[in-house]
Amino acid sequence: MKEFEQKDSVQFVDLGEMDDFDKTKAQTTAQNTLDKIKRISKAETQLVVHVKRHEAEGTRKKYSIHARANWPGHFFEATHVEWDFLTATQGALNALLSEVKKKHGKEESLKKGR
Repeated sequence: MKEFEQKDSVQFVDLGEMDDFDKTKAQTTAQNTLDKIKRISKAETQLVVHVKRHEAEGTRKKYSIHARANWPGHFFEATHVEWDFLTATQGALNALLSEVKKKHGKEESLKKGR
């Protein structure tokens, strides 16, 4: 039986019609966040960023970003909603990183207490 090696990855879902600058900036920000999470997890980690566009009746669009990180035995999720795509993306990724740090800190304190 052949085993497949799973690599650390960032995946965007429904990125769609964004301009190239926004796509590149979002992917760079997500990769930087994944690198920070990998330093904490010390395991192969996947990061999925789901983009939802809410069409208003006017000319503006609201963006809802759902970010998920997982590695064996751990699952984290964060959401952020903004009118600006990059602000929403950075908000969701920062919230996700904060969740990982908070949970990891609790696990480390439990290990030290034993």
